[in-house]
Amino acid sequence: MSRDNEVLNRRDIGLLRERVSFWRAADRTELLTRTGYFLLAAIMGVAFVFPLYWLVKISVMWPSANLYGGVPTLGIENPSLANFSKVLFEVDFLTFLFNTAFIAVTVVGANLILNSLAAYGLTLDFRGRRLVQGFLVANMMIPAQTVIIPAFLVSQRLGLLNNRFGVVLPLAIIIINIFVLYTSFDAVPESMIESARLDGASELYIIFGIYWPLSKAALAANVILAFVFAWNTYIWPLLILNEQELMTLTQALASFQGNNQGRYGLMYAFTLMAVVPMVVLFLLLQKQFIESAVMGSIKE
Repeated sequence: MSRDNEVLNRRDIGLLRERVSFWRAADRTELLTRTGYFLLAAIMGVAFVFPLYWLVKISVMWPSANLYGGVPTLGIENPSLANFSKVLFEVDFLTFLFNTAFIAVTVVGANLILNSLAAYGLTLDFRGRRLVQGFLVANMMIPAQTVIIPAFLVSQRLGLLNNRFGVVLPLAIIIINIFVLYTSFDAVPESMIESARLDGASELYIIFGIYWPLSKAALAANVILAFVFAWNTYIWPLLILNEQELMTLTQALASFQGNNQGRYGLMYAFTLMAVVPMVVLFLLLQKQFIESAVMGSIKE
């Protein structure tokens, strides 16, 4: 009996050692994996943040002569807002900012309404829906430069040259935003929509009264994508807007850089002032934007 117990104890000890060694190996693997992900995220974070930090560093250096002749350092010494002040008062920055903000806000509003109508249409069951979806996807593959001349001729016929709405018109619908909203709309239970129709709800109420409150993440993604696209666009405003009082920030920045070669402090300050609204908008809506991206990946 004692011999049998001794055999069992040895067997238990052996099993226990195997389990301990297994868990230790698993823990080591998990720890190494987590450490690898952390290091990768840290490297990518530094790679993305460092250019923005350098932009801020050069912008606050004054006088500009401090940029030359010394050994570059990472620290910021004696920061000054002189570059920002000179940009603000020496060029018509507020006018350019207003023009860009007007165009961006109008583009965002148009995208929210028109993309919602298009996304709602894709949720309906009709013959040829797949064909329409395929056409939209194919349209996304066409470079914008190939249709810029027809778009210019259409704007000319409509009398939209030197008009801010001429910039807004081609950006009023962004196809990728249609699919972002379609993915969110399609996730709403069909029974809820049918109940609303039975209660007499109109199609517009279904879109803006039912789909919209349930699609805040997708709407936030639409706002960010449309705003950034409108804010950064350069070629199209360059063709449409020729008068200086109608110029956007991207046009003004290109002109400013051409007239101030070598004055890096001023150019960096102008660039920083131009990108701040986009950064602020993203920080305000980043939670909904990330939620929308996660929902899209789960849906797929």
